[in-house]
Amino acid sequence: MNRRSVTKAMLFGGVAAGLGNRVRAQSLRKVAINFGLTYVPISSSNLFAVPQAMGFWREEGLDVQVQLANGVGSAVQQLIAGQVVATCGGLPPTMTLINKGAPLIIAASLNGRNVYYPVALESSRVKSPADMKGTKIGITSASSSNVFFIRAMLQRAGLDPDRDVTMISVGAGPAAIQALTSGRIDVLQLYESAYDQIEHQGYPLRRFNDVPGFNDLTFTFGMSTRAELIKSDPDLLVRIFRGMVKGTVYAQAHPEDVVRMHWKVFPLSKPQGLSDADAMANDLTVLKSSLKNNVAAVQGTFGLATMEAVAAMRDTMKEFDQLDRALPAEQYYTPAIVKAANAFDRDAVRALPARI
Repeated sequence: MNRRSVTKAMLFGGVAAGLGNRVRAQSLRKVAINFGLTYVPISSSNLFAVPQAMGFWREEGLDVQVQLANGVGSAVQQLIAGQVVATCGGLPPTMTLINKGAPLIIAASLNGRNVYYPVALESSRVKSPADMKGTKIGITSASSSNVFFIRAMLQRAGLDPDRDVTMISVGAGPAAIQALTSGRIDVLQLYESAYDQIEHQGYPLRRFNDVPGFNDLTFTFGMSTRAELIKSDPDLLVRIFRGMVKGTVYAQAHPEDVVRMHWKVFPLSKPQGLSDADAMANDLTVLKSSLKNNVAAVQGTFGLATMEAVAAMRDTMKEFDQLDRALPAEQYYTPAIVKAANAFDRDAVRALPARI
């Protein structure tokens, strides 16, 4: 083949490929999901950044837009209004709304254990939940699901959360860490991977993660949807969640690549004021910590919860007046989409080259 023929073939091939990509893009179904924070932390990269960067959602025929919200309460309200088809966030607010008649259902559980315990600096006078009387406690926001856990812990310690402590909204990013390390707050109520990040920065913590009854509450974080979608379009939910499961499997095998993917998809999430090496070390610490919660699930069925776990959360919420009555566990959670979403070749996903 002469040079002109080669050039012509390359040009034709490029045009054909471009047309093919355009056709495929046009055939993708556009859907929106959301997350109950105003930014996507590295700890959630397996759910949002990896499915986008690796094309897992595209393989499912989807163009998924990830939207953000100021707290789980706002995120769930967008779900009820039909602005998104699913939301990922803390589950207590969703369960409260279900009790009030909201047409919602939890379709997947995303944590294998309870990571929403409070912490204090190791040098703090606070050595037990009872010692939190008179302290300032940092929370993400008043509508955050994390508030339930600290309130329940305080009440079990004999304290009144409305009178004995002062709760201050500090967000969930660097500002929250600075609030604790500077002494603006005495106790911080976030999640485990954020605490690992604080310790990585040189601030030893006292973790209140062994309070009796606390570790029974594993039904804490998940993907919720409208109940009618489970019946009318379960395949859509399966495809959305399969992208997340693949993202989790891939992240377990390639954490450094996943950090880079996250920075590319969500560039504002990259730690500022650090060298690339220090930023990588920081985010690897957080990512590996968060992925520990998914290890058992990845080996089995990611997203599956037992009805006993659902009931334990329900009963604790009712005990502390977050629920007016105890509905059957099946009215809060259904495993209907989970098995189908887990039906793929995990080894094939782990073997994929990074698409950064």
